[in-house]
Amino acid sequence: MILLLTLLAFGLRVYRLDHHSLWYDEGFSVYVARQGLSQITSTVAGDYTPPLHYYLLHFWMGASGDSEFSVRFLSVISGSWLVPLTYVLARRLVGLQSALWATLWVSVSPFLAWYSQEARAYSLLAALGLLTSYLLIRLVIHPDQPRLWAAYIVGGILALYSHLYAFFGLAIQAAYFFGVVTLLRRRLGPTLTGAVAFSVILAAYLPWAEYTLRAAQDTSGYFPGVLQPAYMLRVSATAFSTGDLLPEDQRGPIAGLYVALALAGASLLLLQELGRLAGSRPSLPGGRLYLLAQLVLPLAWVSVALYQRPQFFPRHLIASAPFFFMLVGVALDALWSARSPLREGLNTGARILGAVLAGTLLATSWWGLSNNYFDERYARDDFRSAIAYLQERIAPQEEILLSSGHFFPVFAYYYQGDNWHPIPDDFLLDADHVIGFEVNPELDRILAGKRGVWLVQWQDHIVDPMGTLRLLLEAHGELIDARWQPRGPVLYRYGLPPNVRIADGPPIAQPMQINFGNRLRLLGYSLPKYGEAGVVEVILFWEGLRPLNEDYKVSLRLVDEAEHQYALSDGWPATVGYPTLRWPPFRVVFGRHRIAPLVGTPPGEYWVDVVVYENNTLVPLEVLDERGSPVGTSARIGPFSLSPTEQLVTLEDVANEIQTSLQVAFGDALELVGYNWEPRPVSTGEIIQFTLLWRALRDMDQDYSVVFPLVDRRGMLHAQLGEPSPGAVGRAIFAGDGEFLGRLIDISEPIGRQRIVIDSDTRKSFSLYPLGSPGYPTSAWREGEVVQAQYSYRVPEDAPSGPHQLRIQLVGPEGQPGVTAVLFPIDIVRGGRMGGHIPFTPYTVEPLGMNISLEGYNLYPFSLMPGGETQLTLFWQIDGGAASPFGLRIRLIDEQGDTLFEQEYPLPTSVRSWVDLAVGEGFAEVYRIVIPEEIEPGFYHLVLSVYEPISGESLQVAFQEIGGGLSRADRFMLPTPLYIVG
Repeated sequence: MILLLTLLAFGLRVYRLDHHSLWYDEGFSVYVARQGLSQITSTVAGDYTPPLHYYLLHFWMGASGDSEFSVRFLSVISGSWLVPLTYVLARRLVGLQSALWATLWVSVSPFLAWYSQEARAYSLLAALGLLTSYLLIRLVIHPDQPRLWAAYIVGGILALYSHLYAFFGLAIQAAYFFGVVTLLRRRLGPTLTGAVAFSVILAAYLPWAEYTLRAAQDTSGYFPGVLQPAYMLRVSATAFSTGDLLPEDQRGPIAGLYVALALAGASLLLLQELGRLAGSRPSLPGGRLYLLAQLVLPLAWVSVALYQRPQFFPRHLIASAPFFFMLVGVALDALWSARSPLREGLNTGARILGAVLAGTLLATSWWGLSNNYFDERYARDDFRSAIAYLQERIAPQEEILLSSGHFFPVFAYYYQGDNWHPIPDDFLLDADHVIGFEVNPELDRILAGKRGVWLVQWQDHIVDPMGTLRLLLEAHGELIDARWQPRGPVLYRYGLPPNVRIADGPPIAQPMQINFGNRLRLLGYSLPKYGEAGVVEVILFWEGLRPLNEDYKVSLRLVDEAEHQYALSDGWPATVGYPTLRWPPFRVVFGRHRIAPLVGTPPGEYWVDVVVYENNTLVPLEVLDERGSPVGTSARIGPFSLSPTEQLVTLEDVANEIQTSLQVAFGDALELVGYNWEPRPVSTGEIIQFTLLWRALRDMDQDYSVVFPLVDRRGMLHAQLGEPSPGAVGRAIFAGDGEFLGRLIDISEPIGRQRIVIDSDTRKSFSLYPLGSPGYPTSAWREGEVVQAQYSYRVPEDAPSGPHQLRIQLVGPEGQPGVTAVLFPIDIVRGGRMGGHIPFTPYTVEPLGMNISLEGYNLYPFSLMPGGETQLTLFWQIDGGAASPFGLRIRLIDEQGDTLFEQEYPLPTSVRSWVDLAVGEGFAEVYRIVIPEEIEPGFYHLVLSVYEPISGESLQVAFQEIGGGLSRADRFMLPTPLYIVG
């Protein structure tokens, strides 16, 4: 059986061994192994990697060559040895049947098969880890066998020289040996022998210990950050279970099944170790605990070792994977060999469950292996085809730039030629060596007299996170080819002009000096050469003014001349991989920003408001002037041109952005398809913003405008006095006082060259707006196109409180009035604002003898359907002395004065203790009023009475009558009417 499983594992590991390209790590292995032994030693010492695998690969390549198949076959051998090693070790630890299950999963594991097909040391590390564990277990049982000790010493030394993480396994082995032999059995001789053996292993590693200590301190190959243990456990579980060779939505459930079985197996082992299960007296003291320790402790140690170096990969723990499968084997064996003394049916059910689980896991293993062999989405990074593509097309007088420079070993493995240049020229990845504009002189030297250049990018997000090389090549050349692929390097080909010169410094088209809080300075901006229609793209250049300990982000808001916001883009000033925490002071950095406006935004000129804020607190930085005084929190740059897109924006494209749909035709040319407006009470003089969505029914050769008349409940038209609203292009003056929109008689600012004056006695003034935007008039619209335009409307100062209708009227190119339609209702509150944010109507009412007074109220909404609910807020103030509690009656009356319904509200709930209220202190009391469903449409009024809560007697109040005089009565009417809509 074990022979068959070993042959199966060998077949799965050798099958299509050279199908995938070598990736970076494998190319590095081949590059190092091609050198002499002394040079290998000095080379990998700089990488802090123990040299055993490179030595073995060096001799293996000397005998079999350096083809992809050959350099990987060495890992196939050690990966196949995992099968018998797992069996002999698991048989000692968990018994025969569980060992067979564990061996099966090791044979077909996609995770172990993957790393057995990679020209790296990981399968060797796992094999040596199992070998030393097996030898140590035998030494615990037979500690007086010199040959076993000699084999163990050799195995331990080889393990340490295969990978740094072999230390974890050997440390557990030492602790287990001395725990059993010294503490439990108290045998002095074997203890001394073991001490000598482990001392020899450590002494043999001393020549490499210096490089191990350096590796523990070096963080140049890592981004700063923290490794989260939960993340490490999750990715390790999914990798062990599926090899990450299944679709992402399937990995979690399969990994959960494996983890559940492993936890069940661990529980059984603990019970067996404690002798709690019948016939489970341990034959090997602590053997089951040793198995658990080899799985759990490396996870814990790696989380500690890499806590400040968060570049973790599950392959680091490959030596623990066989122990994970041993636990799975224990659980499956328990189900398969179930023996219940109660009912045979339970045994049968357990076996069926075990068979189903085993079949499921086996099917997912084959699925993962199949994806490894045949699905390119799961392939290694494909350097082979990318470099072949380049090799076939590169022309004379063209150079190659490698970014990142450290991947040159795998590039040189496939590329035949020497016209390539690593940038930066680092042998190993250095996350602190970020490419900046100091590369300009080197780039100028490389490209002098060249006709073109290829840029090959891989892991450039680490060493060139800003895209400095691409920016410089785009600024001085023309992009003529690009090749992207799902995995592996990206290729860009640029043609260069004759005698190209790369100037020093950043290519800033619009220089400026904007100081954000003495932390960051905006140096200017440029536009990318290859922009996208319908999108604003900008390159912002920055420098830090001091070492930054905060992570700052930038918010970019696309606005038109009238301050309407059409897009918001949040991100890092450079990139997420190069946050401000990593910026050296006064180094020029830049970031590309793509600002995608709302679908249907009219083309034209726009500006970008730049805001810098701290990522954790969201507090923006002040913009400082030359004297260091704050002048706001945003800086405006621009203008930028938003060009039309070739593809029309249709009604389907904006369907999800319309809050209220309409279908109002304005002749045969235009249709209003919807608007966006959040209903709320507004104050007179307030500027409100809303969005209208228009559709062109045909191509138009005329430019239309619109006005927004406001009509109150009596049909009166209210004019806009003072300055035009933001975004308006002039004034339209209409005749017809009280009659809805008479003739257009004047445009104070001409549209184009048109200026129309029609004599009239009565005039009302309205802001005149372009239908879309000044830069995209209706004459440029195409048939079927939807345009989303924003408007700012100033509520007329003379508008009374109460419900109103905002209407819209089309205005022709010569000022002639067109079709009129109702847009949406507006509830207007006259007066100021309570607390700076609550609009209210001032209205003074003083209940006699109560030491309180009513300062104002807020009634919203004014217009509602029968059965609807409105909210009345009364703003009270303590005038002096001890305030008395009171109740309130609210009646609804019609225009004839008849009471339709009455509601009582007892003591106010907004104050806890009347005694604690100080003179001058105010409070607001909210009353919810539900309109009966049987009330007819029309105008109604609210009449209020203040009453003594114990006796129920209404109190006299002093108030101002609606007509203007002062009065006293036991009730008062609110000036704002309610409009019940039919």
